[in-house]
Amino acid sequence: MTSGLQTRTAGEVTQRQGTFRVLVCAGDPGVERELGSAVAPRGGTVTVATNAEAYAAVTGRETFDVMFVDLPARRDSASEWRENVAQRGLEGTSIVLAVPADREADALSLLGKTVIAYVTKPCTAAQAAAALDLAAENRRLRRRIQALEAQMQDEDTEDELVGCSPAIRRLSSGLSRAGANDATVLIEGKPGVGKTLVARLIHKNGRRSKETIEIVNCELVDEGGLEIALERAKEGTMLLEDVERLSPRCQSRLVRHLKEAGNGQRAVRIIATTSARLAELTAKGAFREDLYYRLNMFPIAVPTLAERREDLPLLASHFLRLSSTRSGLADRGFTPASMIMLEAHPWPGNVSQLKNAIQRAHALADGQPIDRVHLFGTSTGVQAPPGVQGLTDRIEVRDDDEPGEDEIIPFQDEEKRLLNRALRATRGNVRRAAQLLGIGRATLYRKIQIYQLRMH
Repeated sequence: MTSGLQTRTAGEVTQRQGTFRVLVCAGDPGVERELGSAVAPRGGTVTVATNAEAYAAVTGRETFDVMFVDLPARRDSASEWRENVAQRGLEGTSIVLAVPADREADALSLLGKTVIAYVTKPCTAAQAAAALDLAAENRRLRRRIQALEAQMQDEDTEDELVGCSPAIRRLSSGLSRAGANDATVLIEGKPGVGKTLVARLIHKNGRRSKETIEIVNCELVDEGGLEIALERAKEGTMLLEDVERLSPRCQSRLVRHLKEAGNGQRAVRIIATTSARLAELTAKGAFREDLYYRLNMFPIAVPTLAERREDLPLLASHFLRLSSTRSGLADRGFTPASMIMLEAHPWPGNVSQLKNAIQRAHALADGQPIDRVHLFGTSTGVQAPPGVQGLTDRIEVRDDDEPGEDEIIPFQDEEKRLLNRALRATRGNVRRAAQLLGIGRATLYRKIQIYQLRMH
């Protein structure tokens, strides 16, 4: 163990704070005991560095949530390292100073820079506990800011409707019309189809795009929370996710808001999403009828992935490109077998399931082309559809032999050959060929036209 370094485990912390890692920078055992005993009952792990060498060693291999830095009454060479710690700080770590009364001016000069709080010596357990609570809140806010920054980055890269299928073209047309007015929009679709993305695009391309969009989880919000969300959104947009889960009191408050908006007042625009059959819930009395009709002024239905299978290759490439950008790993595309299996899989979880599968496969591929083993199997939790495994086995029969580049042919040629074999085997029966391949008939017909295949 490094000289001057001590570590001990403190008692359990509350769930609200989570496990805290505390570093105490102190020059004498008395101060260490004073601060350590105050922090220990509320802390996780407390580490004490009593000199510069110990501090350098521990911060080089560990991270901490908060540091208590003891500043002595007099500046001398032995305590200079603690002065530097207080002035420079440590990335991601909140600093609390313990100072004698005559050095409060020094503590005040550092507040708002690297230091979030200070206590005067000798500090009490209550003072140390209050400082630790402040550090916990500071950590929570930092993580919230990081999450929001990541969310903003995701919005910049993912707020894009990918695809060229008839279903997506119809959806795109509906989004353009919804963005051109302020009507309340009800977005319906199965889980994972991208309802939140559609709502964001309506806001982004609408007349209120420069205003706030406030997202509300209807399962968790109460009447007070809904009121706060309406105030935050101001003249922007409020997105109600899973609106069928809204409580009766919140439904009443929302009706009042929509009535006010109907009287010509400049009010928050409402966009609601639902995975339920809201009309049926309304007929059963499980959802307010007047609210349903006010929400359903501009209905939009988001298609499932099965209804837009032509878009699957584009979506897969899009998600792989996003994953590559975030991870820094190369985007080397998909092997022919993996792409065939992607198109054949039913994807009951829709676009969200496809996106998660691509992200996981990209990590497993580690910068290499994504193969079927990265997408399907026990390690991924996604199973290949029946009838497709054998087809792809024949494509990759030489995988274990590490084929040379001269053996690789373009994906389109591999796909054309596979489709031809299926059509020959079924004597031109498109329905049966599509079943064997695990793809939709519309997809097969489209590929027959693209490759000008014979029906045999």
